[in-house]
Amino acid sequence: DRDMTPDELRGFRIACACMETWGRQIEAHGVTPEAWDVPVPFGEMIRHGGATLKGCARALERSLGHGVDA
Repeated sequence: DRDMTPDELRGFRIACACMETWGRQIEAHGVTPEAWDVPVPFGEMIRHGGATLKGCARALERSLGHGVDA
């Protein structure tokens, strides 16, 4: 219930950027079905999870991190 210090805000924004990058990589590459021995839809679930993570990171950064729309 307080404003972040400049150092806290910087660290928070770095963490959000890392989460977004991770989500983008998961979304783009998913998991190959051969690696898990499961049907192809599992890879789609993974890609969807990556998109969700990316969206969460953007939402956190834009609301708590006071970012701007890119």
